[in-house]
Amino acid sequence: MTKPFLLLTKIEVLRMLRNRYFVIYAIVLPIVYYLIFSLSNEPEHYAYLLIAMLVFSLLSGAVTTFAIGLAYDNGRPWRTSMKALPVSELVVSGAKLMSQLLLNSITVVILIVFVQTIHGLPGSVGQWCMIAVWFIGVSAVFMTLGVAISSFGKQGTVSGIANFTWIFVMFSAGTWVPIEQFPGWVQPIASGSPGAIAIAGAFRLLGGGYPLIGQMGGLIFYTLLFIGVYWVGGYINRRAAN
Repeated sequence: MTKPFLLLTKIEVLRMLRNRYFVIYAIVLPIVYYLIFSLSNEPEHYAYLLIAMLVFSLLSGAVTTFAIGLAYDNGRPWRTSMKALPVSELVVSGAKLMSQLLLNSITVVILIVFVQTIHGLPGSVGQWCMIAVWFIGVSAVFMTLGVAISSFGKQGTVSGIANFTWIFVMFSAGTWVPIEQFPGWVQPIASGSPGAIAIAGAFRLLGGGYPLIGQMGGLIFYTLLFIGVYWVGGYINRRAAN
């Protein structure tokens, strides 16, 4: 099954690169927003802006394109026809996940190299390589969120849920407004969101340390939570279909 898996992964990567929404949300907008915000911030804030835009990029790709794309594919006749081919469902789904993970990796590298080229970044090359690996791992957690959202019925329903979730998770991560500027009672809640954990872990690496056990545990918790939501959504859809 190696050759079919690699072929399907290649097809999915090329397909996503032709998706203008993925390119805009995952690559173009983070770069544009970084350039805009960097004009009104001091150089010591460039690292925070980059890390925030990495979260923006990965969340946008997982929620606004990956989740909606999965829902769209599940409702298409060709997806049903794939079951007649000598390729298991596991290979097809694995290829989709792997292609998204590869694109996430490319996106992370592009954003880091871009900011390093125009502004320079604090810390060593090794630290930013570790931050890149950290965010690639975090993107897998965000992808499980996208998979969970895709389980809630047809494309229109999924699109509405995805857009609401995207705004909520993006804001709670502190990508637009630092969590320190939130009301006091909101800060503890927001700091536990997956995006905020991703940002905090990246700054631990930039400071020469490693992500805390609690941060790693938080991401594992969200992964399991999103997988649970996926199974619940699938169960509800099967009950509704019957």
